[in-house]
Amino acid sequence: MNFDESVPLPIGTRVDNSTIKTNPLAQIYGEDIKTHDTTDNGWPAIITLDIDEGTAGVAISYPGTWHRWTATEEVNLICEYRDGELIWYTIAAFGSKPSAVKNGRYEIQGYDSYEIVPWNADDRLSRMDNMMDKNVTPIVCTESRFTSKAYVMQKADDINVLNRMFRLENLNTLTKRRKRVFEEVVPQEVRCEDNPLQDVAKRVFGGGAR
Repeated sequence: MNFDESVPLPIGTRVDNSTIKTNPLAQIYGEDIKTHDTTDNGWPAIITLDIDEGTAGVAISYPGTWHRWTATEEVNLICEYRDGELIWYTIAAFGSKPSAVKNGRYEIQGYDSYEIVPWNADDRLSRMDNMMDKNVTPIVCTESRFTSKAYVMQKADDINVLNRMFRLENLNTLTKRRKRVFEEVVPQEVRCEDNPLQDVAKRVFGGGAR
């Protein structure tokens, strides 16, 4: 897959012959977009790009509805590094609103439940940003359609918080990809210095959530 000025997330139906029927919820704009790894079927798995004043990477997993460890159909872990600061985002695609509500742990470590955002709301993105800034998790869906897809997004400075929130602990492939993304986004000289990112690295490479 070729990307021009942005990466749409979730990837979903942008992939040829995809079985993950999602629509893009967000766009990450940047330059020098590179796909570093793909699945056996050629779907992008690890992407990096240059963003304003920094670098971003995306680790993508396609569990599908058949995966017994999670109800998500696609999970995107986004890592953004700017001026020594690291922030993680998760975008998860669920098969329906009830599935998104049931399968997320939205009241952990200072996070305050969730709110529904209508898919067709003109101010959807600004509402999502405001909610995430207040540690409220937006669930975006078409409420009038019980079986419509639901998309959930949240951010944290600790990747393991998002692992617990979205029940990603047992997605071993995604865990490996997030480590690769961390290495691609954070320069080696920074990772090797005695700084707060060493503690972040320990959380990234030290296994799943506790």
